Amino acid sequence: MSSLEAVLDYAPARSIDLIAPRPLLMFLAKSDPIAPPETIRAAFARAGEPKRLVEVEGTHYSVYLEAAEETSRAAVEWFTEYRNP
Repeated sequence: MSSLEAVLDYAPARSIDLIAPRPLLMFLAKSDPIAPPETIRAAFARAGEPKRLVEVEGTHYSVYLEAAEETSRAAVEWFTEYRNP
């Protein structure tokens, strides 16, 4: 039961406004039934700068599969720009 409670309590977007000024890169799959795009966009809007939202076609795992080349490229660019000196 404690595991179920932890899963139900998991809400990473609840604290998204506390991340800034740390850089935030988010990926959104436009047809994601697990993490609905409107929920992701709303959370992203509350986040502070610097931030970037990369939207890709597909469902939840498309970020890692069909769109992997695009998301990997975006991640490399992001981490190159914001790496520690």
